[in-house]
Amino acid sequence: MKLFWSMLFAIAFCLPAMGQVFWEWDCSADPTTLDSNDDGVMDWVVRGGGVFDPASLVDGIWTGGVLLDSRPPNNFADNHIAADIRFKSGDVGAYKATLWLNVDYTVDPDTEIETFAPIYMHIENDGTSQTLTIYNIYMSWKEQVLATFTELPNDFIEVNLIVDIETDKIYVKIDGVDKGSYEYTAWGPANTDKWATVLGSAMQLDYVRIELGAESESPETWPIPGDANLDCVVNILDLLFVRNRLNQDIETGDNWKANVNDDDKINILDLLFVRNHLNTRCPEEE
Repeated sequence: MKLFWSMLFAIAFCLPAMGQVFWEWDCSADPTTLDSNDDGVMDWVVRGGGVFDPASLVDGIWTGGVLLDSRPPNNFADNHIAADIRFKSGDVGAYKATLWLNVDYTVDPDTEIETFAPIYMHIENDGTSQTLTIYNIYMSWKEQVLATFTELPNDFIEVNLIVDIETDKIYVKIDGVDKGSYEYTAWGPANTDKWATVLGSAMQLDYVRIELGAESESPETWPIPGDANLDCVVNILDLLFVRNRLNQDIETGDNWKANVNDDDKINILDLLFVRNHLNTRCPEEE
């Protein structure tokens, strides 16, 4: 039963385990009045002590205008983070449709220096399509591009971002499609801004949720050996998948799938591995 195994794979390896939803907003009410986790602290505040303009909410869409910070502060030291956001760029050429996460706070036991990993993403509209770029801030606020996704629909897109603080990786899905994993870099000394930020300039936001304690099993797992394209059968398509990614970086896009022998390289050994498992299939449900 291919459907059964596809569903099982999705559940086991692709979806985050349930954690604690800490901040959530569906753009149907003033976010500064919300307390989604019932801790007695409002989930969102306008940076600088400003006031949220309810007129910026139009038919369940936020048209932006201010910076929203999550509250209360959280050190993120012991939690994986899952962020879900549905948004689009509000204007052609605009790029400040942004979600910012300050994550992975750690104190070095020897130096007592605190480090963290600011990760943010923005979406830009060129008039025909959108480009999503995910950054990591490191080394005195320098930007490191972790991933860029082009030719996205010129409409709302749904992004799921999981930060795994044990592996220093983020896992990305766009509109439900797995887009691979990317390694980030922590730096220090950290500031004290232990929260998330939604930057409401030139954007339209439909939904945002940030979950603490959500975990992602490494997607670098195959339902059966040699199944590079994860369709539960090993055939010529898997050989082509690996061949087209020979000698490429396994951290780029979905290249990890081609590293079927799990040695952190994509080479002739992966082709041989697939060849040796040709015509095998996922077991059928009994």
